[in-house]
Amino acid sequence: MKTVSVILALLAANSLVTAQATRPQADLAAQRQAEYERLARSIFHTTDRPDSGRLYADPAKEAETRKKLLELINGEVLARLNGQRPSDGAVASAIRSLQGEELTTYSGKATPWAKQFDLNGRHWTAVAFTLAEGVDAYSDTHAYLNIYEETGGRWSPFAQVPTLADFRQATYAVAQMDSGKPGEAWFLAWGTTIGDSGARLRIRLYSFDGQTPQTIWKRDGLSGGTMINVTPGSVTFEYYKVYKGDEIVRRKLHVGPSGLE
Repeated sequence: MKTVSVILALLAANSLVTAQATRPQADLAAQRQAEYERLARSIFHTTDRPDSGRLYADPAKEAETRKKLLELINGEVLARLNGQRPSDGAVASAIRSLQGEELTTYSGKATPWAKQFDLNGRHWTAVAFTLAEGVDAYSDTHAYLNIYEETGGRWSPFAQVPTLADFRQATYAVAQMDSGKPGEAWFLAWGTTIGDSGARLRIRLYSFDGQTPQTIWKRDGLSGGTMINVTPGSVTFEYYKVYKGDEIVRRKLHVGPSGLE
């Protein structure tokens, strides 16, 4: 009986220690989330939140705030990657938790997104997310696709894919594709312009060779465009042949040496 009591006491003590260790971590996470929301609200105005940011913020202030937001996101990504047994879902969830559900919906729900991959004998992770600025109805989004490298068991930022100009003020989704060239990783990104009555679809295919990311294929201005299906080897999308016309064009393209063919 005494042995059972001792075991129960040890289990209770262990639970208490675990709870005490977990609580500070939860408190720190809540603090980071609160700081992210405070910064985000200073440059992003929502019509249902009178305490949110100004309609026309100072560009210098926006750039400074954006840098702080990126630092917070980068910290979350590295904390997950450098933790025990990191997963793609854990990385994406960490960003979503930091940003909050409301601030991740203005560019669609396809990001945050993360994907680990091996390339040229090294281990990498691609991470996509969006920062929202401006006004909710015409959100001025900033789309990111960052690549992290694992070296000696530790992760660090390595490269930034040129998505910022391509998907400014647009919804944003990303998927990894099969590569048409040995020694490269390929990523597809797509979205439609926010607030555009023509719902123009834009698509990009990016390559990464372990050194430099670059754009290898693109399409712009596809009126009423919709991405139908994305597989590792092909892409299917449709759009109106003429703006506000009746004829719909459907294209299915496959991965080839030069991009999508």
